[in-house]
Amino acid sequence: MDFNLEKFSYRLIVLMEEFNMTQIQLAGKIGTSNVTISRYLSGERVPRLEVITRIANVFHVSVDYLLGQTDIKET
Repeated sequence: MDFNLEKFSYRLIVLMEEFNMTQIQLAGKIGTSNVTISRYLSGERVPRLEVITRIANVFHVSVDYLLGQTDIKET
């Protein structure tokens, strides 16, 4: 499985905007810090699969969508 960090970061930014969610709010929902979210958004850090799964659940999208494997959001 290819992981496109740039696409992941972009899609995460867009989803956060669509849900009107801050980095602090997302961090609280997935059990991490806002600094870690910031690093995901900037492409400085690659999230673990379990974290990607939690993010997908928060935004009701598929892991494949977040990873850039498909353009279909629905799970």
